Amino acid sequence: ICLVSLVDLSRQWFLSKAGPVEMDELPRSISFCAHAVISKHRVFIVPDMTKDDRFRENPLVTGGPNVRFYAGAALVSPEGYKIGTLCLVSDTPREGFTEVEKGILTNLSAIVMDAIVSRRNRILKEESEKRIMEIGVTMAGTHRALQNTRTKLKPVVMTSAKTTKGRECLDDLEEQAQLCAATARTLLVTDNTAVDDLEDKYNAIVEPETDLRALYKNLV
Repeated sequence: ICLVSLVDLSRQWFLSKAGPVEMDELPRSISFCAHAVISKHRVFIVPDMTKDDRFRENPLVTGGPNVRFYAGAALVSPEGYKIGTLCLVSDTPREGFTEVEKGILTNLSAIVMDAIVSRRNRILKEESEKRIMEIGVTMAGTHRALQNTRTKLKPVVMTSAKTTKGRECLDDLEEQAQLCAATARTLLVTDNTAVDDLEDKYNAIVEPETDLRALYKNLV
């Protein structure tokens, strides 16, 4: 049996397995790999479980799968944490696991760790790109909402006695709208016309019915 396992505070669970293994996880209390991740040795080896006081009463030894031999190399993260193991398990005792074999198991564990890190980085990159897209589309939608508000507010400003302050308000809205558009372009696109397409995808902003004269009065 060959297993790629992760070990947390309460359990060991299998990322990958080859051989007759039906379970997907184990309590840490009966996990051999829990010993491997705290071992000072690069490969933790138990030649015969029945002769080791730590494991002879373990239910995985006394019952199925009747484990006898174990060899596990820790999966060491780039940050230096031992998060699990690549291990070999057999129902037959085995003496003389050689240095060459230890080296092979250690190298394979490093390859497994590289694959785990690559997957993690890919997921983080995808999540980051998705978040950037969401922010960009939100900025595009906010640009549209501000432009629409400015368009509706402009006639009110033109009929108000406070025209100067009203124009300043309109200028502020325009400045904010252009800032949102520029942010959207920076995050998502390279040409100005694409912002309009992004605005169509934005559904989070629902413009309420607004008394524009009251809004204008509050603004100025």
